[in-house]
Amino acid sequence: MNTLCYEVKSEIFKYIKNPISLALVNRTWYTVFRDPHVRSEWFLSKYGRAHALFHAIRLGRNFLTLDVIKCLIAKKAIVSRYFVQRLLSQCGNEILFELGNTLNIKHEDDEDIKKLNFSQKNHWGYDLSVNVLKYILEEAIKLYGTEIYMNGNDFELLHFLTASFLSSERIRDNMEQIKDLILNNKFIPFPPSTNSSKHEHPRSDGYENIHQLNILAHVIVLYPDLVKLWKQIGYHEICKDTNCLVIRGVYSLSFPHNTDPHNRVRPDENAIFERLKTFIDLGFKLDYKAMRAVIYLFRDRISEVDQIVFKSFSLFCDDKSLVRFIFMRYCSKFRFKDGVVRSS
Repeated sequence: MNTLCYEVKSEIFKYIKNPISLALVNRTWYTVFRDPHVRSEWFLSKYGRAHALFHAIRLGRNFLTLDVIKCLIAKKAIVSRYFVQRLLSQCGNEILFELGNTLNIKHEDDEDIKKLNFSQKNHWGYDLSVNVLKYILEEAIKLYGTEIYMNGNDFELLHFLTASFLSSERIRDNMEQIKDLILNNKFIPFPPSTNSSKHEHPRSDGYENIHQLNILAHVIVLYPDLVKLWKQIGYHEICKDTNCLVIRGVYSLSFPHNTDPHNRVRPDENAIFERLKTFIDLGFKLDYKAMRAVIYLFRDRISEVDQIVFKSFSLFCDDKSLVRFIFMRYCSKFRFKDGVVRSS
């Protein structure tokens, strides 16, 4: 019975929003909280295999122990090369200096590394214990060799492989390298933050910078089949993480801003439906946030596109009252032009 009770409590623990508060209830729950297998299951259940390690590092050494990280990796939490690159670039200098001789990590100036950079306190990865970092690096070296110490990171490499005035052609030309980046090096961007007001790069809290996510979304809009590669390696959150940016990108390409308005060919709602359906079938959603993002995209020229956008929303959204509500709430802010109110 005691074993059964513990197993039930372990299962309950996986779905608790704040496990630390539960650990303070009594000694039994505290024992469950201390179990590294239970903690690792909590991370995987809450954040998925793709982002479990990111959030484990974010919660710090009081939550992430060596046994927990061992359990996470044993349970197939994804150790991407990008994750390790970011970890090495953002964890505290004290940790890197202590680890340097052990793993033969080279630094340009050891004297600078010896100095504690107090401005990094509370940054993502700053208070990681040395034994946890050492274990992560050892596992990463088994997977990727010493390439984890390369200059730059895999997000910058993706940008290099896809950035061009003729991005679609560049993506096709570099497709084998992009596939290698995703399938073999497990490139997975860090999750987006709910606080998009920070524009620092890299963000001190570890979350992916909005500029980086825009680069990723642009690549997906141009080559949506890449989503299948990310899902193939276990990154099933790709649609959720980039949903608004991708949906907005589809509409942005449908109504380019820098073309001659007299020679511009406007798609109708059916053409947009066909374009958008490709992404909806992959798992993207035309939800409230996405529709709002599209309207804000066209805030300076809403009177030019509002009818087509409204009709395209209606083709996908069964709740027509929601579509009308969004247009009434947000479009009314942008319909004033030259002192004239333009109706939809």
